[in-house]
Amino acid sequence: LRVGTPVTLTAEAFGDETFRGAVARVAPGFDRASRQARVEVEVANPERRLKPGMFVRARIPLDAADDALTVPATALTQRDGEPCVFVVDRGGGDLPVARQVRVRPGLIGTDRAEVEALGDDAGASMLRPGAEVVVLGLRLIEDGTPLRLAPTEGAAEPDGAAAP
Repeated sequence: LRVGTPVTLTAEAFGDETFRGAVARVAPGFDRASRQARVEVEVANPERRLKPGMFVRARIPLDAADDALTVPATALTQRDGEPCVFVVDRGGGDLPVARQVRVRPGLIGTDRAEVEALGDDAGASMLRPGAEVVVLGLRLIEDGTPLRLAPTEGAAEPDGAAAP
């Protein structure tokens, strides 16, 4: 977080409209646990649309990784102290099964986490863009656990009825 870092602001009063600015000052204290810091942002406001006292949401990109493989942040878990995700393996039996994949987490946001598969087992090769990963019930499964998947919105149920 540095002076000059670009910032994008949104305000509920203006819907999805964005305002661009830059970090002007950063307070010396940064709480790593809560990821909070006091920052002053300068924004061009020639029409005076942004008013004192308005609440805005600021987005400050701290880092980016091109072509990163990401999973929902809720898919990250640990087994034996090692970070991992469970990939849905639909190849084979009556029910899909969970395949544990050891991962090296990268950048972790509020809803997505960058991961790199470790090892050369079957699960690691299954962790690729578009792969299905388990996000619920992670404490109840291990590698090879049969899974019952919840229907996804717009998917057909086994009897052909539309999913709710």
